[in-house]
Amino acid sequence: MVDLLLQKIPENLESLSISEKYLDLEIDKELLEKEKKIVSNSILQFKKFRFALGPLEIIDHKDGQKSKEISFADVPIALDYFNEWLTSKVLAKEEPSYSLTTFLNDLMNDFITNFLNDDSCYSFNIKQRVRMFQNVITSYSETPENDSITKYLGERGLTRLNLNSNSLPKPILSTGGYRKLDIPLKPAEKEFHFFVFYAGRVQPKELMQGNRATDHRNGIFHYLLGRDKGIVKEIKLDKTDSPASLKMVRFEQEGYDGLRQLREIYDVSISTFANLQTYPGTYIYVEPRGFSPSLGVGEDIDLNKFDLTDLGIGGYYMIIESTHEFSSGVMDTNFKAKWVQSLDTGEGELDKVSNNSVGDGGVTAKKCSVRS
Repeated sequence: MVDLLLQKIPENLESLSISEKYLDLEIDKELLEKEKKIVSNSILQFKKFRFALGPLEIIDHKDGQKSKEISFADVPIALDYFNEWLTSKVLAKEEPSYSLTTFLNDLMNDFITNFLNDDSCYSFNIKQRVRMFQNVITSYSETPENDSITKYLGERGLTRLNLNSNSLPKPILSTGGYRKLDIPLKPAEKEFHFFVFYAGRVQPKELMQGNRATDHRNGIFHYLLGRDKGIVKEIKLDKTDSPASLKMVRFEQEGYDGLRQLREIYDVSISTFANLQTYPGTYIYVEPRGFSPSLGVGEDIDLNKFDLTDLGIGGYYMIIESTHEFSSGVMDTNFKAKWVQSLDTGEGELDKVSNNSVGDGGVTAKKCSVRS
């Protein structure tokens, strides 16, 4: 369906013919040239547009430890349901147009919400908590004809890109232009814009335990305050005010658990030397021992049972905003990150969330159905 859309749009754009007259009335030449320029620019920009469908993790509900990754391109959509959905989006609202990016965004989010996050269509529990992620990436290619991914696939006669392939050159997308400092940027003619969709479970495939080597292999980098080397300048904690009802729910679910009842959620603001890999949406780990290096030294505290992340200080974060400043003698990066989760200890709240993130495949009674 997506291939058909991307094929028909440029055909329609190129087939547009702008007449110099309308009902025997001549059109102003300035307006006519302006409209022709808009159409030609649309054709050129569409040739630079790329739509990338990423992986989707499907869980085996008989065995929650097993999962399989498939491409969004392989997800089937019933034609009757699609027609009904499109009617509700366009005809029912009497919308005169439906832009491509809005259509794709609505389609991906609605189908994820209505199907993978819902089990009302079946008489057994297959609900799977999945979140949709999207990103827009501008990449530069060596030639203006093809982007690096299309070129890579064409040279090898492939139709799919396997990100786990050992032969894949990394990074596959050059977001910073040339790596040589004499010519830092490529011209706009070599720009390609990627609209990327992928999905992930609420809990990751591998539970996060703060292991530096494991996290680095997964692309999650560690940040530590107070090191005598590295790029980190400053890490600030920003308290997030949670409604009182959420605190009461946590107490009700976990019961009295010592100092953990004092937990507040703290976001972080981090200042570093130039760090261009801090994209919004990426995960990082802030080492809690940087805020209290002496914790567990000469004190009656078992770090295997208690960690500062239990109080909402440090742990795993998602970057939501990043800025970079380059000038004479200045190469700085500042970014903000939202708290995601504490360390996994193998027990407690995190396991409850993990167990509830997927269905168990068991038979369940539905409110609006009759079991026979």
